[in-house]
Amino acid sequence: MSTSVVRNDFASLPSSLLCLLRSLALSRLITHLRARSDSVSNMSLMTISGFCRNCLAKWIVLACRRRRNDDFGASTAGLRARLDAVGYRAAAEFVYGKDADAWKARYQVPASEQEAARFAAAKNLRAVH
Repeated sequence: MSTSVVRNDFASLPSSLLCLLRSLALSRLITHLRARSDSVSNMSLMTISGFCRNCLAKWIVLACRRRRNDDFGASTAGLRARLDAVGYRAAAEFVYGKDADAWKARYQVPASEQEAARFAAAKNLRAVH
């Protein structure tokens, strides 16, 4: 009887499946952050992980700009125009689940002195856009 060894690394998966898995994980992260708006602040995210909801929105805009030159077949011109049209406000609304200013007005509170100090101390963690 032959026993096959199954590789458990992502490098062995097709790139289209890896892309789908990353997309699903990002979608789940965004859903989680939306559900925790009242308890997970952007300041806490930045202090602990070096990124926040605003970073996610900026990365989405960057992804749109980087993919605009892809060949999408017959739909290329229309999709390029739509990718070019995605700006920060639209991406932030996608991440926040509502207008970012409305989200901030409802959920964002001023940082305490301790939070501000932790934020300043975690400067080396901050994401690059």
